[in-house]
Amino acid sequence: MPARPQFTLLLVDDDAMFRAGTRRLLWITREALPFDIVEAGDGAQALQVIQRQPVDCVLLDNQMSGGLGLDWIPKFLAAAPDLAVVMITGGGDERTAVEAMKKGAMDYLVKGSMTAESLQRAITNALEKVEMRKTLARQRASLIDAERQKVMVESLATACHHIGQPATVVYTILQMMMKWDLPPGQKQMLQDALASAESLVDDIHRLQAINEYRPVPYLASPGPGGNIVEVPAD
Repeated sequence: MPARPQFTLLLVDDDAMFRAGTRRLLWITREALPFDIVEAGDGAQALQVIQRQPVDCVLLDNQMSGGLGLDWIPKFLAAAPDLAVVMITGGGDERTAVEAMKKGAMDYLVKGSMTAESLQRAITNALEKVEMRKTLARQRASLIDAERQKVMVESLATACHHIGQPATVVYTILQMMMKWDLPPGQKQMLQDALASAESLVDDIHRLQAINEYRPVPYLASPGPGGNIVEVPAD
């Protein structure tokens, strides 16, 4: 079975001739952007594709029968939150481009002035923004998890502190009572109580040792050449 190409691109436009022309431009970029290309004639068809199979990037025309592309962006992202959307607008329609970005598009292209280079640049830019957003989300989740661990460790240390002192007092008193001259039955009960107190004190000491553990959250920042490097938090 052949390996799946790196990306799947969904081309959404009600103009079949425009879709054919865009396919030719994408063919020029096939070495840099190895895509499977899927087509849809309107937003409803596109949503069905997104719900049916993995899609990495959508090239979305705005003026289409069946509803504006702008109105379909939130529906696409609700079905696939990590989808990279590139809006295709008419010339001089900057307002639509701005509105598309507000709704979740990552980049836009102007119909009539698209080239293979601008197409490749917009798609690459959109995919990189989505990947950066996913990376930041993973880092945020790691930081939240580290903070939760820190709170748990600190709570455990506080509990050990409050429990440890009276437990030690009880253990010490039981040791002193073992020196008393008691009947055998009471002596055995005292020995059992002392063993339990000793076990409790040992467990508290082991739990207190956990307090030495400190999770090390990190923030990722671009290193030389744009690579992500881990920076330990103070």
